Amino acid sequence: MTMRFRHADATRSDYPELAAGALHATGVGPTTGVGSAADVGPRVAEYTARAAGRSSSAA
Repeated sequence: MTMRFRHADATRSDYPELAAGALHATGVGPTTGVGSAADVGPRVAEYTARAAGRSSSAA
């Protein structure tokens, strides 16, 4: 399966140095590691809020 990722045209125009990408990890989950999965919810919420703030201040 091929997937293509890219920034919106306006973003690419304003920031041509950006590179779109995606990460795929295997072997991570509740049945691997030290017995339970890491609680990533707070970290994801922090990064999402940071990105939303940057996006809204750039508009």
